[in-house]
Amino acid sequence: MVDAFPDLHTRQLRAVLALAEYRSFVAAAAGLKVSQPALTRTIKQLEARLGVLLFTRSTREVAATDAGKEFAALAERLINDLKIGVEACGSGRANRAVRSSSPVLFPSQALSRHGSSPISHDVSAASRSTSARGCKAACATT
Repeated sequence: MVDAFPDLHTRQLRAVLALAEYRSFVAAAAGLKVSQPALTRTIKQLEARLGVLLFTRSTREVAATDAGKEFAALAERLINDLKIGVEACGSGRANRAVRSSSPVLFPSQALSRHGSSPISHDVSAASRSTSARGCKAACATT
């Protein structure tokens, strides 16, 4: 079976957030403590993987496209939810559930409005929360 989800990394999500905030590859790279060419490669690879242009570029400015704005909002929610989950794994909340504040929305669904083909996902309400036991197991494997 072909994996329908793009292989995304927090590094890529943080790169999108920084570029959307700074609107400059040089400034975003400095904020992330990476080189400007490395940031450029990260964004280009992500755009190629998603099949959509996230930022328009000129010699003087960088601007998020509509898809880029939507993806940046999604990236922010994902990063925040990941932080909450990681904190919950280490905080001893073993008897409580970790709940995501984000709606179950995948990049392919968010970007389908911007030219990418939509992909159907069957996600039950149960998959929106992870038990602390499952969280500990997931944290132990990373």
